Amino acid sequence: MRARYGHGGRLGYASEWRAQPQRSGGGELIDQGVHLIDLASWFLGEFVEVNGFAHTYFWDMPVDDNGFMLLKTATKQVAFSACQLH
Repeated sequence: MRARYGHGGRLGYASEWRAQPQRSGGGELIDQGVHLIDLASWFLGEFVEVNGFAHTYFWDMPVDDNGFMLLKTATKQVAFSACQLH
């Protein structure tokens, strides 16, 4: 299963509440990635192996704007997701 989720930024986005870790709780992976995990687990079942990476590539802010996950079930079904904010 492959999923890509995110939304486009706008002028001043790095100053909004989503870019403030004390208000948002994290960056794009926390904000949008959780929905992809939920949806993928609904289709494939419980994940027993999880690998991921989150980094700030585009915006100048203290939270990540890109997150990537590779999730695997016990029966070797794989879900890949990218959460991106540009």
